[in-house]
Amino acid sequence: MDAYLVKFDAAGNRIWATYYGGTEDDQGAGLSTDAAGNVFLAGFTESPSGIADGGHQNTLSGMRDAFLAKFDADGMRLWATYYGGLGSDGGYALSTDAAGNVFLAGETSSTSGIAYEGYQNTIGGNRDAYLAQFDTDGARLWGTYYGGGAYDRGSGLSTDGAGNVFLAGYTRSSTGIAADGHQNTYGSGTDAFLAKFSPEPPCDIAIDEVQPTGETCPGANDGGITVAASCTTCTGISYGISGPVSMSNEDGVFTGLPDGVYTVTVEDTGDETCTDMIADVAVAAGIDNTPPIIDCATGLTLDFNSEIEFFMADLQSQLILSAEDNCDGTDLTYSYAPETISCAQIGQTVDVEITICDQNAIPNCNSCTVPVTVTGLPCGWSDSDEQIGCTDCTTSYDPDTDTYTTTAGSASSSPYSGGPDAAAFMQQTLCGNGELIAHVDGLDGPGKGWAGIVMRDGNAPDAPMFQLMTGLDYLQHRVDWRLTAGSTRQSLGFSRYGQHWLRIVRTGPIFQAYTSWDGINWGLPVNTQVIQTANCLEVGLVSTNVPYATNVTATFSGVSVIGLRPPTPDSKPNTDTHAMEAYPNPTDGTLTVNLGRFLEQSATLEVLNAFGQLIEQRPLGIIENRTEVLDLS
Repeated sequence: MDAYLVKFDAAGNRIWATYYGGTEDDQGAGLSTDAAGNVFLAGFTESPSGIADGGHQNTLSGMRDAFLAKFDADGMRLWATYYGGLGSDGGYALSTDAAGNVFLAGETSSTSGIAYEGYQNTIGGNRDAYLAQFDTDGARLWGTYYGGGAYDRGSGLSTDGAGNVFLAGYTRSSTGIAADGHQNTYGSGTDAFLAKFSPEPPCDIAIDEVQPTGETCPGANDGGITVAASCTTCTGISYGISGPVSMSNEDGVFTGLPDGVYTVTVEDTGDETCTDMIADVAVAAGIDNTPPIIDCATGLTLDFNSEIEFFMADLQSQLILSAEDNCDGTDLTYSYAPETISCAQIGQTVDVEITICDQNAIPNCNSCTVPVTVTGLPCGWSDSDEQIGCTDCTTSYDPDTDTYTTTAGSASSSPYSGGPDAAAFMQQTLCGNGELIAHVDGLDGPGKGWAGIVMRDGNAPDAPMFQLMTGLDYLQHRVDWRLTAGSTRQSLGFSRYGQHWLRIVRTGPIFQAYTSWDGINWGLPVNTQVIQTANCLEVGLVSTNVPYATNVTATFSGVSVIGLRPPTPDSKPNTDTHAMEAYPNPTDGTLTVNLGRFLEQSATLEVLNAFGQLIEQRPLGIIENRTEVLDLS
């Protein structure tokens, strides 16, 4: 017996159909679709072949495993996976979320192969319900048993707009099922159940005990801290201490410590956001009545290149040339005012006061002040050693005038050569939709060149990219783009005399270039390309020489990188504000939009074409009617 999957159109006509199975018994029991039109099939199988490909689990584990398969809208399988352990496992329910992740639920008797970083990581009885989440490529994100000591089965799934998932099924277990719900005690026989899960498993890591051990004598550096912690949802536990020294390990036993005050942290090795902390853990010291003798630096320069901030504690060796306590020790504590210097302070000289104390119960302290000169690139900006195919290119920033500078060195790039890129590149990272704006103030040097802005899928000279350049009216404006890695760079020249405000807008795979006189009025895009790239791009300022010229320097002002996010309308609790039915769809004539799930809400209806351009905007006020008719002809 094989599973099968059939697609029909709205009139009931079959579009395509497929068997799904191997040499043994295979049955389909669950279906779901995602917003992209993909379809997911779940069930159970006894076939050792013909089921899994490119998925989380590609071999049959027991006599019967659950399975999950993803097909595109044309019925082509994208990936598939077994799901199970050595027992008997079945998949009976599916649901997807707005991100394209898929949830699988069913029942299992397997004691392994099911749970991973989930709510319940061990089986409760002989047969439990289970719930697992997979990403769009079939990788398991987490999995959990759900059950008590008797028989439990998951048979229904749904998700909401916040990413929560709801599991329904039936149970004969009197414990392990209900909490904070409508009916928290078992009725009798077989009860239905409903459980709500958050998108991420809860973190329950906790420090149970911290035991410090003091030094045997002042400056002996033989103190210790022992940490005990517990966690039921963790992949593993990593232990760390910070203070006079910082350490981390996997057993929580720290020895050879100087006296001082420590902060103890524990972390899930599989989730760095799952932590617990205890501060002010003291390792006792001896007595010393003489303050330390210290020698501080006369100054220090910090050069920012992508860093957000520097911790003064990390620069201790550069700020303090020497520090020693008379009790034969360098076992000292350091404090800094300020503790950090951030990229927002570029252009300033910051006086850092360092206070150094010994480890007495009443510390003996000495202090000094070091002037720190803050230079480099503004917050979020960086350059790499090779920039874009150029090892002698440089970048700089003047905080007094808010001017950005790139010098192209020996880099040259003919706009119509199609070859790899070479340019000075000051960059930052943009994830998702957004825009980059800059004004090219000047081009100066022993030759001519171009300056402009770019969005790139990495710094490789042949990476996919979209670039807008100006020659400041000595040379034409131009747009360059590369659709795929390693492909030919394409260029288009155009004239926009005096328009040296440049702007690139990214909306999904759509990239649009604009120019402006004043940085306010942009008009229509001068070029639009559809380029498939990663979600996160390297964006920024570029300059390059005409062939055989060198060291053209470009200056920029009015630079901004803006991440775009559509405004979220007010909505009722648990109202899905992301899905809307429209029919017929597609159409270039009359369109009817179903607004039933948005009743009594204030909204504006916007219609965009495939290039992200707004073609109609209609304020709806408070929605009272379930449908709205638009004429797109």
